[in-house]
Amino acid sequence: MAADADILFHETGRAGVMTLNRPETGNAVTPDLIRDLETHLLKWARSPKIYGALLEARGEAFCVGRDWQALYELIASGQKETVLGHLRDEYQHCWTLQNFIKPHVALINGPMTGSGAGICLYGTHRVAGEAFQFSMPGVALGFFPDAGASYFLPRMPGHVGFYVALTGYVLNAADAYFLGIATHCIPAHAFNSIQEALASADPIDPFLDSLHRQLGESELAARQPVIDHCFSAASVEEILSRLDAVSDADAGWAQETAASLRRASPVSLKVTLRLLRERPSSLKAALETEFRVASHFYNSPDFIKGLFAALCGNELEHPWRSGSIQNVSSVVTATYFARLPGAEIDLKSHWTLIE
Repeated sequence: MAADADILFHETGRAGVMTLNRPETGNAVTPDLIRDLETHLLKWARSPKIYGALLEARGEAFCVGRDWQALYELIASGQKETVLGHLRDEYQHCWTLQNFIKPHVALINGPMTGSGAGICLYGTHRVAGEAFQFSMPGVALGFFPDAGASYFLPRMPGHVGFYVALTGYVLNAADAYFLGIATHCIPAHAFNSIQEALASADPIDPFLDSLHRQLGESELAARQPVIDHCFSAASVEEILSRLDAVSDADAGWAQETAASLRRASPVSLKVTLRLLRERPSSLKAALETEFRVASHFYNSPDFIKGLFAALCGNELEHPWRSGSIQNVSSVVTATYFARLPGAEIDLKSHWTLIE
């Protein structure tokens, strides 16, 4: 495999090692990367030699999510079917990883954003180093948190996942451990020993448990009561009303949070809240619904406008095309959940993954 490939693979002992290899782009997800990941996971699932797989990254970022520049160019040139084909592959890989039958250890010591979670979150172990960061900034782009986010976010403690989804809040390692995004917090200097243990087929759970360290305190854990109060509301309007009414020591936080919501795309907020409140029963169901929603968002003026502004590094100077939050009715929101006759995603069953 070429040294300049999006991702590098090698086997050491009984470990299959995957190295994200586009540090200049923040290791953004590309179609080639997803296809290569899928191929190697299926191969290693079949191989009696391989005990487990390890995912690591070169550079300061772990994975910043999709290559939005490439996606924007495809949409702008009318190649939506190509975009949806890439999305099918990406969502299929989330489902493949969920059903991977061996240990899968992701070593994360840098920013992980949006759909970057899809290449590691459904594996058995997610190790957060001291530089770990995670966010789902979809609503700020006029999009929504996807790659299975509608499955894992509502299952976080209380309504903290709703807060993370609607604000794009950046989690640190302690937050991630509190919320179950990370299974372990381990200083990055110990990452090499994890690869060595996996290569030796040492039982990985007790080994990781022995290295786990608390990396600071979780601000979200301390703030959960007020988050639960505000984000348990049934509508975006009521969430904002509750935030505006906070008057105690959390008033400053509430004002900043309300301002963040008011800057986001109104239709993104409404669609995201409905997705999370529906709480899909499985990752597969979540991915199937998210595929419909994403397909409709790719035609959304808010998404095109938000993505263009983000790529140009500009703040939006004009209101979102969807207007105010009050203007986005339940009828408008429902259009993003409409079925796609003849174009639904067909995820391969885990029973067929290693046949």
